[in-house]
Amino acid sequence: MTIEDEIRKLARTYADTLKKQIDKRVGEMDSDDDSHFPIYQVLGVGNEEGRLIDVYQNKGPKNTHEFRQSVTPDFDRFA
Repeated sequence: MTIEDEIRKLARTYADTLKKQIDKRVGEMDSDDDSHFPIYQVLGVGNEEGRLIDVYQNKGPKNTHEFRQSVTPDFDRFA
């Protein structure tokens, strides 16, 4: 297996793991407290757009930082 193949395989593994974690969190959000939605309404943001904002915030860089840190050592061996 070439280095490129190894990197692609490792990337697929991590991408699948991250997707599962994100999907699980997005599913959990359905039971989250949505008491902040009236603030969205005051700002002119509808419920669906507010939910999309919440989903984005849970998928965003801040929440994937720890995941990226766990991935780095595996990819460092290819440097």
